[in-house]
Formats: sequence, structure tokens, C-alpha cells
Amino acid sequence: MATPTSTEVVSFAVFKSDLADPVAAGGNVRYTIRVQNTGLTPLTDLLVTDTLPAGTLYVSSNPTGSAIGDQVVWSAGALPAGGSLIFGLELSTQPTLFGEIVNVVMASSGGVNSGASETTLITMAGMPTPEHTATPTGTPSPTPTLPAAPGGINVLVWIDLDRNGLRDPFEPPLQGAQIDLFALGPQSAAPFRWHVSPLASCVTGQNGMCSFESLPPGIYRVVETSPPGRPSTTSDDVRVEVRPGQTVQATFGDAGYGVHLPVIRGAPGQTALPW
Repeated sequence: MATPTSTEVVSFAVFKSDLADPVAAGGNVRYTIRVQNTGLTPLTDLLVTDTLPAGTLYVSSNPTGSAIGDQVVWSAGALPAGGSLIFGLELSTQPTLFGEIVNVVMASSGGVNSGASETTLITMAGMPTPEHTATPTGTPSPTPTLPAAPGGINVLVWIDLDRNGLRDPFEPPLQGAQIDLFALGPQSAAPFRWHVSPLASCVTGQNGMCSFESLPPGIYRVVETSPPGRPSTTSDDVRVEVRPGQTVQATFGDAGYGVHLPVIRGAPGQTALPW
């Protein structure tokens, strides 16, 4: 885009689109042309010229332009700053026309030129176009169901020094407890857990923890086998629900042995607890 020699800058843009693409040979092509004044200066003596592609003929325009040879010309006159003008153009195509045609439009004002083009595919006569193609009515494919996000279970086993079934801040974790994981099913409700093979197993570490990851959402049985000499002070068979994308916790308490807690004197009848 050139810059005029005047002290005020003229600026405008041209846009062009076809209303259908492709078009069957012998049919009509319809275009919309828009000129937008993008500057702060009004346009004067605006002239819009459309050059018809080979194999097409002028049919009509809105507003009416002057058909001169292979061109259609509009003398638009003035266009205020920020304003726009829209032109409609309809061309016919020869029945033997085939392939892509390119329609070019140019606009000029105050010595400044700007243009746009639009490419339209012309198909062989009788070939269906998207405007006339019937939509298939067959059975639609079912929408695939995405799998639910997996979840997990964190297991904690601690030494229940006071054997009250609740973990107190001073009660340490228990290493070496075996944890078995079962899916909830008809057999899993049986009191004897060896009726069902575990899905997975783990052994607690020094922090008293182990975990099961990447589990499908569902209900699971978490079963603890206490180390020898450490009877459970909580249920050793719990059920937990794993929801999509969530990690839940299962906890177990086992009694201590071998070490006695100190007795706080001054409390009559208090006895030491085995660790």
C-alpha cells in the first residue's frame, strides 16, 4: 500500500469472499466485497474495480456497477473515516469451465491502491457440490467413552502403644506389616480372605507406609497381616472407595511388645503398657 504525498495518511483495506465453494460448471458464483476505511482521513473519489476471471460473465451487482469488458467498476465516491462499503457481485460460469478461478478486486483513492482476491473451485457439470449434497442418514457412530482417571490407596501402620485403636502423636510407625489388596466382589465379602487372590501386595517401610497406585475407581478391601507378636488393635480388614483421580488412606494399629512405657507416678493404679 503506497503513502500519499499529502500530509494526511489515507489507509483502507479490501476484503472479498465467495458465498459457495465449490460451484458446478454452468452455475453462478456470488461474491461479497467490503472496503473498510482503516485510517483517520475520509476517502474521496473511491473507485472499486473487479476483474472477471476467464470463463465467467457478468450477471448482476449490488449496488449496480458499470460492466466494461471483463471488468465491473463502481464509482463509490466518499467514505468517512472508520466507515465501510459492501458490494455484491454475481457471475455466471461456462458449462465447460473446470478447475480453480481467481477473482481480483482493486480499490483506489487519493493515489492509494489496495486489493483482494478470492479463489473458487469449479467442478464438472453434474458433479454434486456441498450445497446440494444430501446429509447421510445412517446410524451415527457412538461417542467413545473416555476411561475414568485412576486413583490410589496409601496405607499406614503404626504401633499402638496404649492399645486404644487411635494413633497418638508419640506412637511410631511400624515396619514390616504385609498389606494385601482385593477387589470387592461376591467372594471378597467372605470372612476367609484366602478365598480370593489379592490384586496386589506391599510391605510397609520404615515410615510405616506403602501404597497402591493407578487403581481403577471402585471399592477395595485392604487387609493387613501383622508381624508376629503384634496383635491388631484395629480392624485388619477395611473397605475403601477409590474415586477418579483421588488417593485415599487406610490405617492399621498393632500392639507393641518388648518395651514398657514409663509410668507417670502419682496416678494410683496406673500400669505400664507393653510396647
